[in-house]
Amino acid sequence: MPLLTKKRISFLLFKDIINLMSKKSHLTLEGVQSIRNNRASMNNGVTKFFINKFPNTVPVVIPTVNSLSTSDINIDWFVGFTDVEGCFL
Repeated sequence: MPLLTKKRISFLLFKDIINLMSKKSHLTLEGVQSIRNNRASMNNGVTKFFINKFPNTVPVVIPTVNSLSTSDINIDWFVGFTDVEGCFL
């Protein structure tokens, strides 16, 4: 089952980083900056320390994630959610 939440966007950004690295782009300054920009858009963003160290970092524009509808939630999704979270608090 595909990721249905904002984790999907973080996964796609991570996938872009891996693709950059497989093309050896991380060996150039532009490639490293592109990785930093992707990282700045993942999960909860980056810390103030990161921004202070790398002031040229500009988060990439990411698409919005549609909220889940009841048709998206099935038993497999529910089991996966509770396995990860362990509770609803």
